[in-house]
Amino acid sequence: MKEPHSQIRATGSCLCGSIRFEIRGPLRDVIVCHCVFCQRSGTTAWTEYKAGDLLLLAGKPKHYRSSPLSRRGFCGKCGSQLFIEAIDGSRMSVAAGSLDQPTGLRIAEHIFCEQMGDYEKMPVLPRDAITPWTRMKAG
Repeated sequence: MKEPHSQIRATGSCLCGSIRFEIRGPLRDVIVCHCVFCQRSGTTAWTEYKAGDLLLLAGKPKHYRSSPLSRRGFCGKCGSQLFIEAIDGSRMSVAAGSLDQPTGLRIAEHIFCEQMGDYEKMPVLPRDAITPWTRMKAG
């Protein structure tokens, strides 16, 4: 495992505080995922970090393999979903809502919009925020 960067970029925790962590390295702006897996797990806003940049300060997440491509880390006490990890280690994400404020992050895009629940209404996004994954017309 590589050494994390020395500068703390973000801190966070689960709802009950049993799991606390630091991320020592850059965070990507937030992506809101509307896929069925994220909807059913209750967390849709994610930011990505590099493998090795996460430092657990307290507790250890339990894991659930939620799809053929990823597993989710959550608190076994309060159930807060905290992390998504690609099985091949290529992507590591943390729930944006688990980060202590201020984060300095913004929503960069929405993905898997074709799976969006019928209760959701997509906001009008600026044209430069539209990606092939959003599958919607720019307002």
